[in-house]
Amino acid sequence: MHTSSEARSANDQQCGILAEALTIYDERYETRGDLWRQADQPEDLIMHMRNKSLRATHIMRVLESGDLKPEAVDDHRAEAEDSLLDLINYAAFGLRWLRGN
Repeated sequence: MHTSSEARSANDQQCGILAEALTIYDERYETRGDLWRQADQPEDLIMHMRNKSLRATHIMRVLESGDLKPEAVDDHRAEAEDSLLDLINYAAFGLRWLRGN
């Protein structure tokens, strides 16, 4: 069982990650406007989510394998993080679409 201190720590980490995703949303909204999140059909949104998920999964497997040169690890980790943070935003867009927003 988790202590309340462990739960608070996990919640703080979760809030930090969600704040990072929101920062990316804000940055991309500034550069691209609303175009980067628009999907004409729900299938388009799901396709983007699938692509981000597959990319992150592949990179995480490569990182886990230990086959990368040390100088390539940071770039790969950053790319996986970017894909995962985008995935959070796409999930939010899906919820907004479902709710008619």
